[in-house]
Amino acid sequence: MYGIKFTDEERIEFDKVWDEHGWKNMPMHDGALEACHLLHKAGYELICVTAMPAQFVGRLLEDLRLHEFPIDKVISSGYDKNNFHKNPKKQIIEDLHPVVFVDDLRRNFKDIQDVHTKLIFIDNQYHDDPNQYDQIYRGVPKL
Repeated sequence: MYGIKFTDEERIEFDKVWDEHGWKNMPMHDGALEACHLLHKAGYELICVTAMPAQFVGRLLEDLRLHEFPIDKVISSGYDKNNFHKNPKKQIIEDLHPVVFVDDLRRNFKDIQDVHTKLIFIDNQYHDDPNQYDQIYRGVPKL
């Protein structure tokens, strides 16, 4: 990871510390909280679909609530460790048929079929760039 080589023991310790503290310290995107509140107020149900392992779903939901996101459900898709390019969220999105699906990983849009869903990609490549939001697809229905 990041060119750092861990011994097996170091990897176990890193994962333990990350699992306890790392997820809690991830910053939210500017405007994310406000957008979620506007959608919730307009009557939309917000569901978080994550590729994080299922064991962290409770912690993620707790963190979302701590930051006052109006999200009451988190679904873990997990991911195929042997095929990172496979879309781990495909089946869940096809089953949910959401109005909008927002994600920041391109692979999470791959092969989604038979849904009438607006797909919105947040391109983190432009983070801290004055034009960082130029690549966000703006096909969301107006509230």
